[in-house]
Amino acid sequence: LLEPCSSAFLRVEVNTSLSTVAEREEGSLELHTSYEKLLLPLSYETVQGNLSFVPAVVRVGLAFPGVVVRKLLTAQSFYTQPVTVAAITSPDPRFVIRSLNVSVPPGGRAKVGELIFDPTLGGDGVHRLTSGPPSLNARLRRRYEEWSESPVHMPLEAAELEALRNRRQHWALLKARAGTDLHQRLHVETDLAPASLTARATVAWPQIVASPVLACGAVHVGSSSTCSIDVRNRAASPVWVELLLPTEEQAEQAEAEQEEWVLKRGHRDSVQAIKVASAHHAAFGLPKRPADKWQDSWPLGRTPQEAPPKLHLIPPGGEARIGSIRFSPTRLGAVRSTVYLRSNLTWLDEVLIVGDGGGGRLAVLSEASAAKAERGDPIGTAEDDEGVLRVTLSSEELAGAESKLQALAAGGESTTPLPHVFVKSFTLTNRGNLNLRVDWMSVQPAGSPARQGSCSHGGFSVAECASSFSLAPGSLRRLDVVYEADFRSELATAELEVHSSTGTVTFPLEARLRQHMLPRCLSALRTYERSRPLLTTRSLLTAVCLVLFTYCAARIVHLSLKLQEGRGKPSAAAALLQRAAAAAK
Repeated sequence: LLEPCSSAFLRVEVNTSLSTVAEREEGSLELHTSYEKLLLPLSYETVQGNLSFVPAVVRVGLAFPGVVVRKLLTAQSFYTQPVTVAAITSPDPRFVIRSLNVSVPPGGRAKVGELIFDPTLGGDGVHRLTSGPPSLNARLRRRYEEWSESPVHMPLEAAELEALRNRRQHWALLKARAGTDLHQRLHVETDLAPASLTARATVAWPQIVASPVLACGAVHVGSSSTCSIDVRNRAASPVWVELLLPTEEQAEQAEAEQEEWVLKRGHRDSVQAIKVASAHHAAFGLPKRPADKWQDSWPLGRTPQEAPPKLHLIPPGGEARIGSIRFSPTRLGAVRSTVYLRSNLTWLDEVLIVGDGGGGRLAVLSEASAAKAERGDPIGTAEDDEGVLRVTLSSEELAGAESKLQALAAGGESTTPLPHVFVKSFTLTNRGNLNLRVDWMSVQPAGSPARQGSCSHGGFSVAECASSFSLAPGSLRRLDVVYEADFRSELATAELEVHSSTGTVTFPLEARLRQHMLPRCLSALRTYERSRPLLTTRSLLTAVCLVLFTYCAARIVHLSLKLQEGRGKPSAAAALLQRAAAAAK
């Protein structure tokens, strides 16, 4: 029923699902009223094809308050006629689309709009992730506006750390309630047929640092190295950044909450650092001034008030390296601490600093571990290492030495080494995490001071004690310890002192002999030692006789040749003497 001067709108639906080819159809619509009949002509045209987007899923990436991400939208037409993209809309206010109202040619591509992702437009309180304490905002703004005139140092305050705790809680609630990974379907209106595309974006934890973990690497205990924090400005305006050091009390308070927050956030490198590194704030520090030497520095938490602050201004899209943090480990193992970066973009970033106090550690493998190493198997733990370099002689070895000494005393052929000299091979390894350099070794009585060049004592000797060599972590090197037994005691001791790049390591040397074999071996050794002068005299006389015989033979040959010179050829006797002289030589 239409009232006077009123209007009615009729909706006509056309079902083209049965169309397989492009076609044009015409028809009509009859309207019957109480007074008349109206005939309305209708027509429609079907077209083949579709409109798609490249890529099909637009991945915006990471964004947080202060960082707005933009992506161009490109459409590809598979229609046989031009298609005009009139509008692109999103039900999520965080996805803002600026349509260009352009026409895409048949089979071609064109940029049809720009997608802007601003996480603060969602009305879920995301903007609070980068808001500092209200009491500090005005002071910080005024401070950096007047920085060039009066660079007054403003240390980290307790209110900032409290606001950081609140930010963590708000982030946990945000992830639990709405999630931070967004998946939105965008509607596309054209002059031919509607289309759609998908956009994905992530609301990220605000940070200006490239990584929340700064790894200073492995450094020899007792030495220092420096590391810096890489930052990047992802905003469209300049950003100032300042490095802040916590006091000792602040560092300890932060430590109590660090592990819970890192595990909740789930950053892989941070979780790994928390698990393997122990807190040691004094291992990290900063120089008083950039030109100062490292001895003029202080550990974290002990910043002198007169230290001038340094402000870094980073242009849009720019990168910078902040600070020169000194890592000076005083003990082996991984250690960590925390520093902060204050900026006008993220307000406060926390960076977990991790360093590894390292060095080489010389060890001697047990026989079982050495056998594994020869097979290429893992060499086991440090608990399996040898504490004493021990030479243990069995009854069979001592009986063999006795019989060989007796054979030598009776004039037998000498051997190298002599029967009462025993060689035991040990395997050195570096169980540390940095290269180790062995400078020299010495052998001396237990408790005596080492002397460079002293390579033997008490029957023990090391041939390469004056050699210098390096051991990489996990590498192996053979060390031969020689023991010359005198068979006077069942136990012989000495000390091997190794001087290396990491200090001095002392290994006791010990030789154990079977007591019941000592009298027999001692008797054989004495017999051999008494026979050595006689054997030496006999050998000398034999050599003298051989020399005299050779000389006489040569003289006889010479005289015989002189006598036969006039006869034209040597005599048979002369020829025989020549052969005898050659044989003697």
